[in-house]
Parts: sequence; structure tokens; C-alpha cells
Amino acid sequence: MTSPFQFTVTADWTELRLAKSDGYVPVDLWAIEAPKPALTGVDLVRRLIAAEKAIAGDDIALIGHSAIAALSVREAAQLGLPPLAEVVAEIGFDVPIASPEFRVRLTWKRPNGQGISGAARTGAWLRIGEDWHRLPHSLFDIATAAAAVSAAGANTADQLAAIATLREVLPIAQSDGSAIAQGLAGVLTIVVADAFSLDLKGDNNDARLVPILHRAGANVDTAALDATQQAAFGDDQFNRFSTARAVYTLPGSTYVVLSPPLRRALAAVRALQSEPSSTKRALMRAPRAFLREALGDDTDDTVMRHKSTFTK
Repeated sequence: MTSPFQFTVTADWTELRLAKSDGYVPVDLWAIEAPKPALTGVDLVRRLIAAEKAIAGDDIALIGHSAIAALSVREAAQLGLPPLAEVVAEIGFDVPIASPEFRVRLTWKRPNGQGISGAARTGAWLRIGEDWHRLPHSLFDIATAAAAVSAAGANTADQLAAIATLREVLPIAQSDGSAIAQGLAGVLTIVVADAFSLDLKGDNNDARLVPILHRAGANVDTAALDATQQAAFGDDQFNRFSTARAVYTLPGSTYVVLSPPLRRALAAVRALQSEPSSTKRALMRAPRAFLREALGDDTDDTVMRHKSTFTK
């Protein structure tokens, strides 16, 4: 039986409509007018809308590409969508990572290694000839991250953050053979930090503020860097520049990338490094209040984690 659902792929959405003899059924009437075999699909769309993964228009449901990629084979069939693409994503590059000209080259191939001529991706879809094929979520994540690397251009912070994301999503697809990547593991370490806590080391006029980097969502006692890397950042690199930087280079080919809110917060902290010890101790007692006063509307309280103990 031909599905009553019709889909159209755009850059931002997969547009889904329920067809009838003289046009399309309004979305708010789908549950009433849809043929019985399509009701499971109608219920699925309603759940996606409730989860804010889709938007209902007059006679159209706009489904986000991430939601399309996450559909099971059964769910996709309920919406009349094509099967998953039987492809392998091959990731490569021609210039060194972290250079301004670095771009990710993504090539789509058959499982037997044969190249696919003219394959073009739009969101969670791969168009091969005149046919659309869905990408599984693992390959959608890889393609999205690869595009973000290339879009970063000469912006080193954005580029390194995108490379870090790409390296995080690769293993799932590599484990089942749907992705091949050479040279992205073991070349360098990229740490993306978006939160910090503070230590105050030293006495009197020798007291120095030492930021300890964290990842949001991680355990509050877990630092983003190991002890050696943290010492290189907090005791050395942080103080080499007059303000916070977007990227710090540490020994061992390690790059630390600060999220924009974290960078703004650490710039305010760095500005106090030459202030008297009493000012630094006041910051340690009420770090969030200090940040709100220093940054105003740019304050993001999530960047400040628990503060470390210090000698009063």
C-alpha cells in the first residue's frame, strides 16, 4: 500500500504532508482523516511535536533533521520515509590539523569501498541520483561535525572545538564499519572547557589566582585537564597574556579551547592578577557575585563551579 505521507527535504527540515484526493489534510485533522494504517505515523508525529523535535504548520509538519536521523527503521516506515542509506563515510584531510587551511574531506562510498558519484547530503538525507536515503544518526553526527570543521575556516577556536566534536562522534560509526577516518586519533589532544573553579596560591603580594578548567555536566571534582596540563595552563599559560585567549597551546600537542562565556569570565579574573591580595581573596569569597558585577548582562553563572579552599 502506498503511504499517504509525502515528504520534501529542505536545508533545515524534512517537510511531511498527509495527502488526500484534492490536496493535503490540515495537521490538526490528521488523527481524524488519516487512513487507519497511517495512524501510527500520525501518533509518532504528534510525539515529535510534543518533544519539540517537530513543528506543526497548517497542512505540514516540519521535522528536524536530527529527529529524522534518530528514527528507527519501523518508525521511518510509519511515516512513509525511505530506508537507511547503505553507505560508508570516509573522513580525510590534506593539510595539518589546526592550520588555517584545514578542511575535512568527507567521501561517501558503498560498503564494498566503491565511490558513489554525485552523492549530496542535505541534513539527515543523502541524495544519490534521484533518490533520497536517510542517514543513521551516527553518520548524521559525523557529517554535521565535519561540515562545522570546514565552516570554521581560519577561526582556530571554532575549528578545534569542531574537530573535538568530530572525534567524539567517530567511534560509534567506526565500530560498526560505517565510517573510516585516518589521522584524527593520536595526532593531538583537544580539550574544550566551558566552566572553571579557582585556587589562590601563594601568600601576600605573591598570591596568584589559578583557574581550574572543567566541562559542564562533569563531576564538580573532576578537572578537564590532568595535573601536568593543569599546571601548564593555570600556573603558566594563563599568566602569559594580558587577557584570556580563545585557545591555549600546552605541551604534548594539547590545545585548550575556551567557550565564549568561559573566556569572558576568565578575562575578568585575569584582570585582577595584578591587584592586591585582598582583592583576590574577596573574589574567592564570592566569585559569582564578582562575575555578575564585572560582566553584567554577559554573566553566565554556569561557568563558575565550586571554589577551592585557600589560606585566609
